[in-house]
Amino acid sequence: LIEMDGGEDHKGFSPFVAMCFTVNYIMGTGFLTLPWAFNSAGIGLSLATLGCVCFVSNISKDYVLETMARADALFRARSSSTNRPISSLSIHSAVDLVKMEGGKLP
Repeated sequence: LIEMDGGEDHKGFSPFVAMCFTVNYIMGTGFLTLPWAFNSAGIGLSLATLGCVCFVSNISKDYVLETMARADALFRARSSSTNRPISSLSIHSAVDLVKMEGGKLP
């Protein structure tokens, strides 16, 4: 029970509990329930699920980096003074451009 300014008893959440609920809603359900789910599922299923999620995340990362490299190669081809057709660019030339930059996209 929270005591209000007028001395009345008021049933409800404290500001701390409301903040915890808000953070939980913002972060999603995994923020606070993931440890419980891993405990309930067991170590084997939890590790298998975590491995699958890591694998899919790695593939997604590769797609994003490949897309960034291609976009950078297209941008460089359009802004360069050579008249090389953009359609002649391949992923290999885009990756070569990234490697020339020291492995970093500008």
